[in-house]
Amino acid sequence: MQIVELLRRYTKHVRVDWVVGNHDPSPTWFAALLGIEAQEEVILNVGAAQYLVYHGHGWDPSLSWPQLEVDTADAVYFACQWLDSSHRLARRLKRTSKHFFHVTDVLRRRAIDEARLRGVAGVILGHSHLACDVRSADVHYLNCGCWTEKPLSFVGISGSTARVYDWDPVARTPLPRSLTPLDAETLLNSCA
Repeated sequence: MQIVELLRRYTKHVRVDWVVGNHDPSPTWFAALLGIEAQEEVILNVGAAQYLVYHGHGWDPSLSWPQLEVDTADAVYFACQWLDSSHRLARRLKRTSKHFFHVTDVLRRRAIDEARLRGVAGVILGHSHLACDVRSADVHYLNCGCWTEKPLSFVGISGSTARVYDWDPVARTPLPRSLTPLDAETLLNSCA
């Protein structure tokens, strides 16, 4: 409730665009509780370029898997976070499973294809929870990663540059990740 209260106060002074994801409540919840309209996507101006901001769940083939499999995978993931406070085990398990089932590759390809189709310079997702900052020829692909896992990562916009940052809790400052050029060799190993 503290987070909801902070968001409610924040929305009185700053425009907030909430992009809904597959675990979010109904859009009426956001209007009633926070006074904002939840949206499926947002087109964001980054300098002179436009970026599509979308959660990414609509491009995830694993969401059509049987619910029992999805629930079991979620339970194992949360148990790993609980067992290992550094979150290394959970992060490794998630990264390995998403690469093994090619979920991150499908999301990235579909996002880049959609960006090209719409004529935008980049696309920002979050659904896979795997932070990523790559450039594929004409499209900049970013995934904000995860806020509940160490290291905490997010997409930040500074001037005309969008990039992924990791939060350094000791220095209490964001540390930028390196941009990876995306080619056939790095396609499968480009995201954390």
